[in-house]
Amino acid sequence: MIYSYNPDLKLSPGTLTKLVTALVVLDSCELDEIVVCHSKNISRLPGGTQNAKIKELEEFTVEQLLYLLLMTGANDAAVALAEHVAGNMTSFVTLMNDKVHRLGCNATEFGNVHGLDNATQYSTARDMAKIYMRS
Repeated sequence: MIYSYNPDLKLSPGTLTKLVTALVVLDSCELDEIVVCHSKNISRLPGGTQNAKIKELEEFTVEQLLYLLLMTGANDAAVALAEHVAGNMTSFVTLMNDKVHRLGCNATEFGNVHGLDNATQYSTARDMAKIYMRS
C-alpha cells in the first residue's frame, strides 16, 4: 500500500457487501446450478432499492443471478442466492462473516447479504482491500 487515509475507520460497507456474497456463493455452488426463487423475503426488500424484479418460482442459474448481483446490483438476486446456499439469510450472513474472518478481516461484520443500511454491519478500507486482493 502506498498511501492510506483512515484505513481502520469502521463504516458501512454498503454495496461492497455484494462482493462477499458472491465470494461465498462461488465457494459453495457450481455456476450452472439451478436456483428456484421462492422466498417471500424478496418481496420484503424496501421499495426504491435496486432489484431485478424476481418473481416467485422463477428459475435462474447461479451464474445468471451472480450477473444480476454484480452487474446491476440486484438486491433480490442476493437474497435468492443466499437462500439457495444456506436456506435463509441469517445462516448465509454467518458464512459471510466466517469467510472474511478467515481472510484476516477482523474489523468487518456483516448483517445482511445485500448491503442495505444495517446498524450491525461495518467494515474498514483496510479490510475491504484485503477482501479484494484475495478474491
